[in-house]
Amino acid sequence: MKRIAWLAMMAALVPLSGAAQSDDGPEWELQRCIWRCLANSPGAESREYEQCVSAFCSEGPAAAPAVQAVPSGAWFASGTGDGQGNLAGISDPRTGAAFYLICGPDGRRNLALFGPEGPEATLTLQVDGQAFARTFVPHAGGYYAALPADAPEIAALRSGRAMALRNAAGGTLFEAGLTGAGAAIAAACG
Repeated sequence: MKRIAWLAMMAALVPLSGAAQSDDGPEWELQRCIWRCLANSPGAESREYEQCVSAFCSEGPAAAPAVQAVPSGAWFASGTGDGQGNLAGISDPRTGAAFYLICGPDGRRNLALFGPEGPEATLTLQVDGQAFARTFVPHAGGYYAALPADAPEIAALRSGRAMALRNAAGGTLFEAGLTGAGAAIAAACG
């Protein structure tokens, strides 16, 4: 909490410094990230805001997936590319898109989608008729949505039969069966 408050305070002071002459520098990217988190949460004192700033504005999402060949069409568990966490995921052999649940050692959880392109967006994860809307933010070549460790999406993915990730217009961005997801999530995230 103190670190998030410090980041927010420092980001707010950046425009007052003489070094900030344009809105293209890294300090402005930090400020824009903080504003996005604030805009997509109930307020600066909310848990959602704190998780977003922690996950995306300070050090990025809990460990990015490894850029490696992954098994197509089957759930798997793996360490992340930077060795700082684990992931459970599946790739779509038809589209090449990949979906991951990434678990950091500090309890951070993120859903990640690689493949489709576009801006930050609220996407809906549907698991066996249950719908979960989350804001996915572009980062490191993919799109990430921060989750609390006890997010209902995690339990649904562990026990469901099928999942789909849809955009606001109802278009399907990713679709997969969940056979083997429970075991992969247990191996990656406990």
